[in-house]
This record gives sequence, structure tokens and C-alpha cells, in this order.
Amino acid sequence: MIAASGGPTVAVLGCGRWGVHIVRDLLTLGCTVVVVDPTAAGRERGEQAGALAAPSLQQAGQLAAIDGAVVAAPTRLHVELAFAAADMGLPVFVEKPLSADVLAARRLVAAHGQRVFVMHKWHYHPGVEALAAAVGSGRLGTLVTIQSERLGSSVPATDIDDEWLLAPHELSIGRSIVGSWPQRTSGRMIESSGGIDLVAESSWASGPLHRWRVCTAPGPVTRTITVMGTRGRAVLDGAYAAHVQFDDELLEVSAEYPLVRELRVFRDYLLGGAPPATTAADGLAVVEIIAALHSTMTT
Repeated sequence: MIAASGGPTVAVLGCGRWGVHIVRDLLTLGCTVVVVDPTAAGRERGEQAGALAAPSLQQAGQLAAIDGAVVAAPTRLHVELAFAAADMGLPVFVEKPLSADVLAARRLVAAHGQRVFVMHKWHYHPGVEALAAAVGSGRLGTLVTIQSERLGSSVPATDIDDEWLLAPHELSIGRSIVGSWPQRTSGRMIESSGGIDLVAESSWASGPLHRWRVCTAPGPVTRTITVMGTRGRAVLDGAYAAHVQFDDELLEVSAEYPLVRELRVFRDYLLGGAPPATTAADGLAVVEIIAALHSTMTT
């Protein structure tokens, strides 16, 4: 068995297109990483990145003493793998969405709600943090509207509809800026060729509205967030924008990737720090909102 040198040992459950980035960043953060993947290709990707690899979580425990787990497998496996890790007493960070099955997500939260967290990376985006701080400080006056767009081709999900993959980003942006999940979300699907085009509106009893759109039809990639208050507005123009544009100022923001920032929080939690702010209950809230949106969506 290999002991971690300084940082915690994290099992990454699944090492596909996105999982390999998680492995890379955990290694950069000083963690020992054990990739758990039933496929030889997944294990090979992990080993090439510098991780240990095993076909099962039990066998991973024979290689190193595991401190926590990150679930980076397809969505249909999220709940099953999170249960497996949490049943072993491990803290678990699950890629969004927590599930596409409301009942399964509720079972997981009921059993392990204090041990499971969800990777809503836009909550950890430095630009979104700056927008939330501007609203919280009163700099923009009373919050009136948020408008966000996520346009352009993306890598499609293989086991869920694309809105399950993309809508959690917009919902977590609204939650981060307003400070709570919306009471109501409605939407409609616009007919488009080559992808989805979902236009939605979330609302809060306290007054703010969040109008958001996700579209995967071929076209220019656009990621914008505009926050309007009674005394001004602020704009984040691009996922990698170096600043937030206020009416009277350009505020520089960190260029550090949100994935690194959220994984650092999880690493620090495993070392005795504060838990991630994006809890299993937050993950369940997103699942319930999207499921309800599906039931009322118009075309």
C-alpha cells in the first residue's frame, strides 16, 4: 500500500474525457490519486496522467488508504457510485448533475446528505463570485434581473438529454448570485437543427428574475452573465474573461479555473477544512428543478 505524501489520497471514479482533467488537477494540488475505472482504457488514461489505477474501489483501497472520492462517471452511475463510496465512510464529490432520477437523488441525500457534495463549478467561478459580491454589498442597488447565455456547440452527453448537462450551470449561477434556489422555473424549447435551444426563466419570491438560455446548435461559443440592479449593472463576458465590467470600472478577476478552485476546497476539506458549499441538498434541488421544468416545458 502506498501512503500519501502530504496531501490526501483521492479515488477518482471514472476517467473519461472529463475525469482525466480532474485527475490532472488533483495531482497538481498535491493529492495522491487512484483512478477507479472498470475499463482498461480509463485506467490507462489515469496512469498516463500520473495516477495509480484499479478496476474497483475495493482494489483501490489495496493500493492506498483512500481519504475521499470524486465521481466522474456517466450520470446514470452517479448515485450508485456515490453510495458505494459513502457506504465506506468516504466524503464524496459528485460531478453534476447529481442524478437525472429524482427518487434516486432523494435516496442518496437521505442516506448520505452530510457526506456527499456536488461539483457545481460555476459556483466557484471567480467572475460569478465577483458578481455575487457586488450584489451582496449593495453596489448594484436592489437586484432586479440576471441574464445568462450558454450558446454554441458542446460535447453531447451520452446517457442524458443535454439540458441535464447544461441547465445545472445556469441554475447554480442564479443561486450563487441571489443566494438561494428559485421558487419557480419555466421554459420552452425552441426548434433548432443540430442541438437543443432552451429558453427559461427562474424567479424568486423576493423579486429577482433570472432569464437564461442554453443552446447547443452549431454557432459561435457565447458565455455571458449580465446582472442588473436598481443602481447599475455588471457583466461577465466569457467563461475565461479577465474582468467583470461595471458601469464605472473594470474589476480584474482571477484566471484560475473553477475546476481547480472547487477541487482545492474538497482537498482542504479532506485535510480538516470547511466542507464544500455545494452540498448534496443543492444537487437535489437542481435535479428537482430540472425534472419539474421537463414536466411543464412548452415547445
